[in-house]
Amino acid sequence: PAADVNTCETFVQMLTANIWTVTGFHRHVASVGDIFNDPDLASLSWMEGERSGRPKQHGILALAICYTSQGNPKLTEDFSHVFRGIHKEDSALSVWSAFQHRLQDVHEIVAASNVRRSAVHSYINPRADPTKVGCSAAV
Repeated sequence: PAADVNTCETFVQMLTANIWTVTGFHRHVASVGDIFNDPDLASLSWMEGERSGRPKQHGILALAICYTSQGNPKLTEDFSHVFRGIHKEDSALSVWSAFQHRLQDVHEIVAASNVRRSAVHSYINPRADPTKVGCSAAV
């Protein structure tokens, strides 16, 4: 049987998925500046038979990466002001505080994983670290 989409539980699941998509997942898939650094590797477009993207197309791509990768507020920052003065302010602030504590737990897990990862593979993956994940679809 199909799940009832009009329940609080379903709403929370859908909201969680949407928040993850516009924050953490977007951070993961949109961190492409290092890939598009080399026009021989990747570019917006290139003519058939040419080995790399043309300067104009690659320049446009470089500008797009530059403008979309500016620093933005991170999920770990204090957004308690958003909840001030709203209905059930205390409850909202409590939920936000619990979320912030969980993000700190995730940060510590990711940091520990990166220490182990760098010792073995000389590589870290900072993209899942909440201190690096923005609060919007921006990178």
